[in-house]
Amino acid sequence: MWENILKSLVATDGWPGVLISLVALSLALLASGPLSRWISVGPADSGRIGHIDGLRGILAFVVFLHHFLLTYHYLILKAWTPLNSRIFALHGEVGVALFFMITGFLFWRRLRSTQGRMNWRRFFIGRLLRLGPLYVAHVGVLLLVILWLEGTFDADPFEFLVQVVTWLGFSLFGRPEIAGFNETWRIGAGVTWTLAYEWVFYLSLPLLGLCFLKPKLSSLFTFVLGALLILGLLYPVDLSPLAINTRYLVFFLGGIGAVYLENLVQLRALARSNWGSLLAVVCVAAVYTFFGSAVGLLPFLLLTMFFSLIAMGTSLFGVLQSKGALVLGQISYSVYLMHGIVLYFIFTLGWPEAFKDMTNIWIWTLLLIATGMAVIVTSVLTFRVFELPALNFYQKKIR
Repeated sequence: MWENILKSLVATDGWPGVLISLVALSLALLASGPLSRWISVGPADSGRIGHIDGLRGILAFVVFLHHFLLTYHYLILKAWTPLNSRIFALHGEVGVALFFMITGFLFWRRLRSTQGRMNWRRFFIGRLLRLGPLYVAHVGVLLLVILWLEGTFDADPFEFLVQVVTWLGFSLFGRPEIAGFNETWRIGAGVTWTLAYEWVFYLSLPLLGLCFLKPKLSSLFTFVLGALLILGLLYPVDLSPLAINTRYLVFFLGGIGAVYLENLVQLRALARSNWGSLLAVVCVAAVYTFFGSAVGLLPFLLLTMFFSLIAMGTSLFGVLQSKGALVLGQISYSVYLMHGIVLYFIFTLGWPEAFKDMTNIWIWTLLLIATGMAVIVTSVLTFRVFELPALNFYQKKIR
């Protein structure tokens, strides 16, 4: 029976998958616009670069689409299996790849503008305040769910403490099962693994910044760094004891490359025209059309061109500067970190049978859209409760 239901979801691949994704994303953008009365996207955002904020919001939502289908698979097959929809599978990889490019671009640009002389104390305090409060809340929810389901933490106190502390380390050293709870990570859809890569990049910046102290060597150093990262993509290895594989680090290089491309005046003019938006759409469409994974040299190059155009001002025909996209961008960290918890509460703790009777793709799509709205509302609340106070404190007391 379940095999037949899974086969029906082949309809989420190809053009049906694209259509479902576009409809869900369009409705998310429309629903997010009015939320600007609670989420400021005014003058405070005027200094942001290009249309990266809008892109960030869209990426967080497409990662949710990816995990929605993964959750469906899990409830039916009882395994976190690869998706039978190439479109929805790519949503996850493309979303993460471009998130890493955004990080590489923003912080390499800052490093380059200061010639490697950043205030590192302020930088790391800022990163902790930006990522820490919601992340701690995320781990807190994991603990509460385990306590709710198990009734107790059945583990040696020292081992339990080590497990919790390991989780609080932004997944840098793994994500152990807390108190023996099977697949602890699945409560949050496993999204925290990407934060380990973010922190590896942050922690490497002081060392990388040394190259700018000798300007004549900075170009050579950047070239060597790029070559090493591409080798890590082509011949991936695990960087034990860190929970890191070199195949994903190359996407930071895409953002670094965009820093240098933005200085090309003619390319900037192209990016800000409708032709730039068209070229960006063609690049990302080529990844979805011709590749089964975003982790590869050619998809990397296409996504780098796509992101570079965005960084230089491409608005994707105005979508990235819409109020809905900016609101989603502002709450994107909450959308990314909380959507898995929303999925777990609805479809594992709440109504797991809801998925199992879903042989109709239209009902499946409506449930996808409704869940997306629940994720957005939840993210507005978590942004205001956990993220905004820390942002305000940083702006007033530290920055």
